[in-house]
Amino acid sequence: MTKIYLIAEQILYEELDKDDANHLVTSGYVLTIYNATHRYFVSTLTFAWKFGFNIHQHYWLSKSEMLTVLKETAEQDFSSYACFLLVIRGYGSKDGIYGIDDEVISLDAITSLFSQNKCPSLKGKPKVFLIETVHKGDKVSGSDPSSSPTVSEADFLINYVTPEERVSPFGFMSAVNHVFEVYSAKEDLVNMMMRVNKLTTKSYSGSKVQSPTLISTLTKKVFFKPRRV
Repeated sequence: MTKIYLIAEQILYEELDKDDANHLVTSGYVLTIYNATHRYFVSTLTFAWKFGFNIHQHYWLSKSEMLTVLKETAEQDFSSYACFLLVIRGYGSKDGIYGIDDEVISLDAITSLFSQNKCPSLKGKPKVFLIETVHKGDKVSGSDPSSSPTVSEADFLINYVTPEERVSPFGFMSAVNHVFEVYSAKEDLVNMMMRVNKLTTKSYSGSKVQSPTLISTLTKKVFFKPRRV
């Protein structure tokens, strides 16, 4: 039975790869930044185990350290990768992320580093930003939780949530792992992100939380191929 399922799954991915309207992700580079109180290593395990992505993790970074890591990453050659993912968990506001020095960097500043001008090897490839930041109480000067990041280029997807309580291991990234584990063989990235947001909203039921915000300029349906196939 398992063999039949794997053959059917292989045929599915071959058909998806033939369709010009689809982008089949067979390899990926994942950058993670954790500035939260607890290190939940489960956050990117699905991307490593199920898809065999290349994972790079960083912890407890100041604003300048975050910028350095992001700039150095954007300067790399991604020719051998089909997708780029940035995962950030920490503190901030809806449009910005705190460093451990309480300085904020906006999402626009982050995404702009991976534009086709600054990172040409990612041109035409999905650039996915998954961000969960908790309000610390007092706001950082210049950050407005009512504003949203803007993306003017194609092939970006941003999904972020800003709960007002401490990050839980059963929140946004837990939903990401579950959805990618269960639905990646059936659904494209945008549909999976909508499932993630529905689960995240339910997990924070009764808590003060902004609804997850999904922004996409993807030009193709993005599917993820597990490495076991």
